[in-house]
Amino acid sequence: MKDFYLENPKDILLFLKAKNFPVGKNEIVCLEFSPTMLEENIPHILKNVATKTDRLYYKGRSRKEDARFCAQWTPLAPLEYSVPEVSFFKTPWEKHLENTQELVSLKAQAIELKLQSSDLNLLLPTLMLLKESPLDFILIDPSLLQLNSDALKLREIFSYLKTHWRKDLPLFFSPSHPLSLKWEAQSLNPFRGPRLVDIDLCNSCDHDCLFCGLHHPELKGKSEGKASLRASEEQVLKLIAELPPTVEMVTLGGAGEPFLHTGIMKVIRALRERGINVCLFSNFTHMSQSILDELQSLVYDSPLNIWIIANISGCDPQSYTRTRPSQGPKTFFKIIKHLKYNYDLLKRHHKAATVSLMCVVNKENFKFLPEFVALSLDIGAFNLWLKTMEPHGKETEAVLLSQEERKAEVTLRAKAQWAARKLRVEFLSEKSPREIEISGEESSKYPLIKAYLEGTFAEIPARDYFIRQRFTQAHFQKKCEKQNSKLEAPVCAVAYEYLRLTVEGEVLPCCSFKESLGKLDKNLMEFWLSPEYQTKRQEMEKAHYEFCLFCPHRHINERIKALHS
Repeated sequence: MKDFYLENPKDILLFLKAKNFPVGKNEIVCLEFSPTMLEENIPHILKNVATKTDRLYYKGRSRKEDARFCAQWTPLAPLEYSVPEVSFFKTPWEKHLENTQELVSLKAQAIELKLQSSDLNLLLPTLMLLKESPLDFILIDPSLLQLNSDALKLREIFSYLKTHWRKDLPLFFSPSHPLSLKWEAQSLNPFRGPRLVDIDLCNSCDHDCLFCGLHHPELKGKSEGKASLRASEEQVLKLIAELPPTVEMVTLGGAGEPFLHTGIMKVIRALRERGINVCLFSNFTHMSQSILDELQSLVYDSPLNIWIIANISGCDPQSYTRTRPSQGPKTFFKIIKHLKYNYDLLKRHHKAATVSLMCVVNKENFKFLPEFVALSLDIGAFNLWLKTMEPHGKETEAVLLSQEERKAEVTLRAKAQWAARKLRVEFLSEKSPREIEISGEESSKYPLIKAYLEGTFAEIPARDYFIRQRFTQAHFQKKCEKQNSKLEAPVCAVAYEYLRLTVEGEVLPCCSFKESLGKLDKNLMEFWLSPEYQTKRQEMEKAHYEFCLFCPHRHINERIKALHS
């Protein structure tokens, strides 16, 4: 969803031409015009934008104005709608009731409510009067409200509405408001949808990376059933159509290579038509110039419209093939060729798919960490991600770093960071377990963390690996009680903004959480707003999961918790 307020002459010129208008075909676009806008420009802008999106909403300043422009343009663009702005401003109840009934009689497709603190008592009866109206969505403009006090009042109103009216009410705060996310979080808006969604397209992969727990050479034949699973294209497209306007980014991946899915480009196009940013985890082997050209055409207004995280884990043919026995030097050179082609697109057109270079640090490549910085610069990577390897079973133990190698890795990682600063390469480096500040007394109560710090991680029996077991809340709390532990893993609020859908159709509240909330056998928002999901969110906020200490996405969680604070 995009909400535009047109006032700047340059913006008006862009909307009048609308040649490279930055919206998707099925993206919700709300337009509001400054009072100083020339009236003759408004119809032209509406007409031009309507050629780019089928879901254009015009936010009028008065009902008279709404009627004039809607009557003029509805025959030309049937999917243009009006979003009347309703301002109460201490309106007497009788007059308020009359205004609301008039609003209902207009049969508006969407409304925006602008309230003052003293008018919050009118919000509930207003929404109840709109109960029978087939509204696409309701926006609340909080510009005149007080965040600290009014968010609590809205929390009570939202709770009542969910219990006594609709569980799937499409009610959001105006996206153009700079603190809209803060309001969503502070009011505990139960109708908001997720912002980040992971969709696992397929588990299939033609690589055999030594750090992979599904396609490792020694696992071939043992995991054929799971390794060949692919999501139904029809089901994925249906899911995309159900995504709420709150979704900002969808990550396409899984345990395999997403570009092996036959419907990958259809899925990407469907997401961009909704105006949703797309992130892809890929080994870049199946990329081609034609695919990169099409991806470049789907970049509208942000570098993250199309974001590819290229897991190469090798800076030259030798280090590349060491971790991928089935691949040869030709594959590496082919990947570099296409990465450079994408960089050339960026230089020629000033837009292209954004590429992050990813390296899973292991025994075969840790000595080359500084060289990865140079490669990032050469291919024009957006940033470099040195990812700590996660053990996935006995098969992957051979490439785990030893104690001495871990010490060397810290030095090489520091050199890579220094080189990145000098060469102006953005550097993303996770906080590895050995960097977590834990006293000796506390670490002794966590044998898994202690083992990593001492370099004996590979000696731990497979059944005890924290990454593979993914402790349940009950298991971990019982363990803490038994050891009388004082160290607490960070509580998690990510389930308020994120969900993951596996190839099998299971819904997970976190990318690392292996406890499924069930199969997605209903509408996505119905599942998202279900009591079961809400219970799990509350559990995760109070729980302490040991694997959260190693979470590579703590920055997301920290931002979410900051919104709630």
